[in-house]
Amino acid sequence: MIDGGSYGPTVNFTDLGPGNHTIEVLDDNGCHYAQTILIENPKEVKVELGTNKVIAEGDIVTISPDISINIKDANIVWSSNPEGTSCNDCPQLTVEPTITTVYNVVVTNENGCVAEDSIEIRVKSVIRVFIPTAISPNNDGINDVFYIQTDRNVTRINKLVIFNRWGDVQFSIEDTPPDDPAYGWNGRFGEQKTNTPAVFVYLAVVTLRDGRQLTYKGDITVVR
Repeated sequence: MIDGGSYGPTVNFTDLGPGNHTIEVLDDNGCHYAQTILIENPKEVKVELGTNKVIAEGDIVTISPDISINIKDANIVWSSNPEGTSCNDCPQLTVEPTITTVYNVVVTNENGCVAEDSIEIRVKSVIRVFIPTAISPNNDGINDVFYIQTDRNVTRINKLVIFNRWGDVQFSIEDTPPDDPAYGWNGRFGEQKTNTPAVFVYLAVVTLRDGRQLTYKGDITVVR
């Protein structure tokens, strides 16, 4: 028997709470034996992913769970909504969502106890495109070339055209990579330097990672 109950043939005892329990055995000869055992309360399995986050489109974020048990004793399973991200036994998750996504983690210990949590990564569409308003092509290595600088959301420069004030094309390129001064304008028309200071007009069309195209127009001043 256990804890002062009745003697019987039972050798398996269930639903025992944490603490000290006394097991007593009485055989056919009337011999009595008692043993006290301690059942410890197992450590509760908890996991926290923290508060929801807002990131700019194209940013990379690492999700690091705070787990209450030793990570070596945990089975970790990741999933996402919308689907597309999954990982088993990954201690953390590095993602680059293009749309708002909920990431879920399920942690299971060696005894089958389960905890789970989720986090929403909201993606804010921010297109970072920098187009200078002036250049000074004097070969001093500073602001000598007019070119388009962007973040990773822009994949190509479809078109970049420079016009003078009479509408004549001074410079034109198509289908080039962004952030590369080798594909920029050095303030010349052919081999001739432009008269400076002077104001020109640019037209630029860029392609985003999602396939969208954006058009930019503006003025560029050339000084020496």
